[in-house]
Amino acid sequence: MIRNLIVNINSDRSVFPKELKVANRYEIKTNVLNIKFSFDLPENSFVYLVLTRNQIQYYYPLINNSFSFGSNETWINGGWIGYVLISKAEIIDGVVNSSEALFISDAFGLTVGDSEFNIEKLEQQELPAQLHLLYDDLLNLKFELEQLIQTGGGTVNFVDLIDYDTKELFRIQVKAGALTMTPIATSPAPIDCIKLYDEVQNKHYFLNVKSGNLIMKEAE
Repeated sequence: MIRNLIVNINSDRSVFPKELKVANRYEIKTNVLNIKFSFDLPENSFVYLVLTRNQIQYYYPLINNSFSFGSNETWINGGWIGYVLISKAEIIDGVVNSSEALFISDAFGLTVGDSEFNIEKLEQQELPAQLHLLYDDLLNLKFELEQLIQTGGGTVNFVDLIDYDTKELFRIQVKAGALTMTPIATSPAPIDCIKLYDEVQNKHYFLNVKSGNLIMKEAE
């Protein structure tokens, strides 16, 4: 059953309601947040729901002014701080140019309730056949990516890592000669860690993310 929730945004940036329970922990795509504007949106503008937790911001483009809460948002119970952003330009890799922001709403609270489900037992339930095929494809892609990185058999533009503690997703890549880590909403094949080889020291290192921090540890 789809549960529709409504947040009203006024031209003076005020928001109603200011607090809203959006889901219980582990619920996926059953709760839809609908944004209702009391004014006409600028032509050719882009509308985003901005969710903030632990000083990390995630930018979600709204489809028909709506957003469905998925596993990335409901994996951990607790609160999100939300904003609605209207921009002149599309946001890429979480980079917002302040000169392109047309409208930023007041903040509103979005709460994910606790759940008594045992997630280990929940994950052990049998998947439908179609989901099995999709899951197998993702596992194969994950394996191929891991092998590519660990053996040095090729070059990739980025790697998506799962935060060990929070289960959030981060994209690791090199830009302008610097290593960057950007929060992302979804990934086709995230992995737990990267194994890198230091040819100067002749040592291997594991690179992973824990509690929003990029960690490098020597492989034993």
